Amino acid sequence: MSKEMKLCIDGDTFKDMKTDINNYLQTTFAAMVSKDVTEAEITIKLTIKLEETTLPVLDKKDEISHRDVLLPTIKHKLSSIMKTKLETGGELFLDGNYELTNSIGSGEYILRKISDPQQTLYDVG
Repeated sequence: MSKEMKLCIDGDTFKDMKTDINNYLQTTFAAMVSKDVTEAEITIKLTIKLEETTLPVLDKKDEISHRDVLLPTIKHKLSSIMKTKLETGGELFLDGNYELTNSIGSGEYILRKISDPQQTLYDVG
């Protein structure tokens, strides 16, 4: 490593993270294709911590003194969520023979067969 490192995404400071992101993208796309998933989310989390500490230093007179420094720790974490949708459906086809009404006894909505005012001989019974 060099004596100085630029703190930007494009520099070498985040080289490992960029490699992980590139690998993660490929893994996510492969999983989406193999599982027939059409949508995914990738979350990239950076955790930055600064630790205050004191380091010994030699001054111009070769005497040891101390100076305060901040030691950074930068961690990254990648996670993904693939969105799959499971659906089932159906339809209650009542052919227009039932009406929605409120049951007087229970107060709940029910379906009640609509009586045909022109009953035939076969409908009686």
